[in-house]
Amino acid sequence: MSESFWAALKREMVSRCRFETRAEARRAIVHWINHYNALRQHSSINHLSPIEWELQFTRRQLQAA
Repeated sequence: MSESFWAALKREMVSRCRFETRAEARRAIVHWINHYNALRQHSSINHLSPIEWELQFTRRQLQAA
């Protein structure tokens, strides 16, 4: 799984951009990671973003209680 993450980071961010400074690269990569982890749709959770999946999961748990 981590290999997939690093491959995506390299393919989608690092290889497409040229950074003037390390700070600029760091900001761009942190932004990409936040998007990847929170907003991007993941096939392993039925093409939902993790945030949407968690909301649906919580709703189901509350309805079952």
